[in-house]
Amino acid sequence: MDLLGRTEFTISNFPPSLLGSEFRFIFTKGACSLTVALNTITLFYFCFQAVEDNMEVQCKCHGVSGSCELKTCWRALPSFRTVGDHLKEKFDGASEVQEKRVGPRRILVPINAQYKPHTDNDLVYLEASPDFCEYDPKTGSLGTKGRLCNKTSKAIDGCDLMCCGRGFKSRRKTVSERCNCKFHWCCYVRCSMCKRDIEEHTCL
Repeated sequence: MDLLGRTEFTISNFPPSLLGSEFRFIFTKGACSLTVALNTITLFYFCFQAVEDNMEVQCKCHGVSGSCELKTCWRALPSFRTVGDHLKEKFDGASEVQEKRVGPRRILVPINAQYKPHTDNDLVYLEASPDFCEYDPKTGSLGTKGRLCNKTSKAIDGCDLMCCGRGFKSRRKTVSERCNCKFHWCCYVRCSMCKRDIEEHTCL
């Protein structure tokens, strides 16, 4: 699942006037679900909701020697890190669902029966993203063949994830780079050229 892929999501009570692109994004909120288009406005709405959900009440005391005879409170915006962590958590925990008719209503249920039903605040998707591991001009994917990867990393730049399980090849190479740089008055920097051996890993 990837925000750049053809993944479907739902945001409830989203203004119908804002619909309009071939990509779809879904966020469930409450009983009502509406499939909406993934465009700039939709992403803005989703991120705005995340900001609103993480707003905090902050207060400041006024009075002699901090007696707090009068207190002023306001709703403060969360930090960028807080919102980013919230969105990343929703994205990582998203589950694939399908529509199921129950009487006159249609509801979203997990594809895999072993997964617990999503809550009103979970992120879900109806279609999995295309395989971005392979070259596909239809989706604009360049694939990951030949991409540099980090052998020791467990994150997205690690060889296990970046190479999509195809493996990788390693080679040692000598690179030249500036070193021992010194500032001279006035005003230039003079460096030496040093060589060092590095190990480079690329996806198969």
